[in-house]
Amino acid sequence: IMTSAIASAKYCKEHFDGATIMMIGEEGLEQALLSEGFELTSQNPDVVVVGIDHNITYEKLANASMAIRAGAGFIATNGDRAFPTERGLVPGNGSFVKLLESTTDRTAIQVGKPEPHMLHFIQQKGYRKDEMIMIGDNYETDIQAGIRFGIDTIHVEGGVTSLETVMEQLEHPTFYFKSLADWK
Repeated sequence: IMTSAIASAKYCKEHFDGATIMMIGEEGLEQALLSEGFELTSQNPDVVVVGIDHNITYEKLANASMAIRAGAGFIATNGDRAFPTERGLVPGNGSFVKLLESTTDRTAIQVGKPEPHMLHFIQQKGYRKDEMIMIGDNYETDIQAGIRFGIDTIHVEGGVTSLETVMEQLEHPTFYFKSLADWK
């Protein structure tokens, strides 16, 4: 399992080793960045890394915006605009990233799906592409990541993208299931 937080920390290690980082996110992202040896700061960072933050505030967004405008690198853990909850679809990290892109006139480097970085880091652990499969409910992120990386994909219904919408796409997942329980 490779989370977008872990992949973002690994990406920063490869591209910004030794940098100071301002983080919007939660414990998983914080632990991933610390485990790669980064110093977290709230002022004058070299890089701003934006992950999902269920306690997002205007002040956090304003500080990140100012740092990005001042020249800090801009990394997004993922671009999920919405994600499913028991209440329905709610704003995802991609919504916050779009807000920051709009206010800074800068485009974030997206590490998470559909970009192939996460799958590349998994492959570096010694896996071949034919041993990997991407499973997800979001065509734009999960399924596209697998397709772009050249591995099999499974679309699971009941989440972000309906089967009808998936079937309208030019590229289809390898497999379709109502739930993972149907995968044998």
